[in-house]
Amino acid sequence: MLRWVARRLRTTPVVIALSLARMSEALGNSLLIVMLPLYVAARPSTLIDLPREMLIGVMVSAFGFVLAGSMRVAGRLSDRWGHRKWLILTGLLLMALATAGFPLADGFVTILALRSLQGIAVALVTVPALSLISSTTAHDNRGNSLGLYGSFRMLGFTAGPLVGGLLHHHFGFAAAFLTGSAFILLALVLVHFTVPDDGPARPRSPMVAVDDGQEVAGWSGRSRVTLLVLTFGQLVLAASLSLLGTLENLFNERLGQSALAFGVAFSALTATQIVSQVLVGRLSDRLGRKRLVAIGFALLGPILLTMASVQTSLQLVLLMMLFGATTACTIAPSLALAGDLAEADNVGRDMSAITMGFALGLAVGPLLGGMLASASGLGLPFKVFGGVALLAAVLMGLFATDRYGKSVVGKRADRPK
Repeated sequence: MLRWVARRLRTTPVVIALSLARMSEALGNSLLIVMLPLYVAARPSTLIDLPREMLIGVMVSAFGFVLAGSMRVAGRLSDRWGHRKWLILTGLLLMALATAGFPLADGFVTILALRSLQGIAVALVTVPALSLISSTTAHDNRGNSLGLYGSFRMLGFTAGPLVGGLLHHHFGFAAAFLTGSAFILLALVLVHFTVPDDGPARPRSPMVAVDDGQEVAGWSGRSRVTLLVLTFGQLVLAASLSLLGTLENLFNERLGQSALAFGVAFSALTATQIVSQVLVGRLSDRLGRKRLVAIGFALLGPILLTMASVQTSLQLVLLMMLFGATTACTIAPSLALAGDLAEADNVGRDMSAITMGFALGLAVGPLLGGMLASASGLGLPFKVFGGVALLAAVLMGLFATDRYGKSVVGKRADRPK
């Protein structure tokens, strides 16, 4: 069945298996976006005496920082130990246990500890999964595969808050958390039975890379710069996305709309992103990654600047749709380009750099956005982030490269049978 679906979608069975598993995991994990702020507000905080809003901000940022710090460790484990399937299974098990533990939490410190454990768990799932996809796809199909993977994950991410809200409304917190844990365990079962183990890490071998047409030993300097630019871009992207939720109340006050109206606008963003990621991924296989990523950030800048002066709910919905399309231009092509340039025995290290940038953006975005909004209202954060997005486009155009050489995963793929 997986092989038939993979042929229809022009990818490999491993990609389909991981995509379905991440969709289930994302559904279980993303319902916490709705649940945890409500849960923190409903639980006493005896050891940390801070306002409720600050406690929620601390929890969100702590998750992002722990996730970012764990990404590099997960990448090293993936490269040095191998057995990426078992790293993914370990991460899913930790995530499910932490989610099931929330109903037992007696205060904020326990909630914070469980959420931090989830940060470690997400890193153990994300980096090995991306490394497996990069290692089992060819250069001319990697963008399509990562686009499919991202779209399936976004489907789960979109459904999770809705499922969590309904369960909380009708049955309470415990039912929502336990259902989330069940979906994560379903992902664990899918990975266990459908993803082959890639075995132990291979012995390290001398690398040959291409830098401006010349073969050189080791990883090329231009490739290193490209990875740094991609990491910075993902930080900017994640910070911009997290800014939207942070400033939801200010949007609703300016536009005189309800939380439901903002939810509709945000759903427009995710729906556009789901549809666009596969199309953009396939396009990057034909036109190249660098061009699409640069275009995405060049468009994201004006969109963020326009959001600073949005006046109606309809304008917000339209801008959110454009936001979703531009983020699709930056996610799958960035991951595919990192996979193209990655050394064959350091795929985890190189992919973890990109995901670490995204995780840092999730941590920094709410803090910086909240500070700027407190100082000068809704407009300033979007002006600052819009300018930084334009900077990312310039850096991508000037310093990144699409080239890859004999050492990298790009030209050939080791496909598990």
